[in-house]
Amino acid sequence: AKLKNPFFFVSLTRLSFRNLPATLDEKGLRRLIQTTVTHTGNPRPVLNQVKLVRDANRLDSQKRGKSKGFGFVEMANHADALRVLRGLNNNPDVFGPSKRPIVEFAVEDRRAVEK
Repeated sequence: AKLKNPFFFVSLTRLSFRNLPATLDEKGLRRLIQTTVTHTGNPRPVLNQVKLVRDANRLDSQKRGKSKGFGFVEMANHADALRVLRGLNNNPDVFGPSKRPIVEFAVEDRRAVEK
């Protein structure tokens, strides 16, 4: 239903991550993605943004909100985003068979992107 709305579109470079461990931080996710892309063909991947969604009401030991287990990653190009998707989505080797990451291209709102 969302994609029938002309304001929404599937991003070619931004990925949505779900089912992430609560202990994973932005640096850890960035390292994981860089390793995945490097091993699948690009020795110098460029990540424009790595953001985990955090709960401001539950703070960790560093006084940051605890991770809610999902986030977003923006790659510099579609080929690298596709490498991440293919290498990490539903992969039991990443966090173990009981915590497989779910990776998909993010659905964007054109009105928010153009601001």
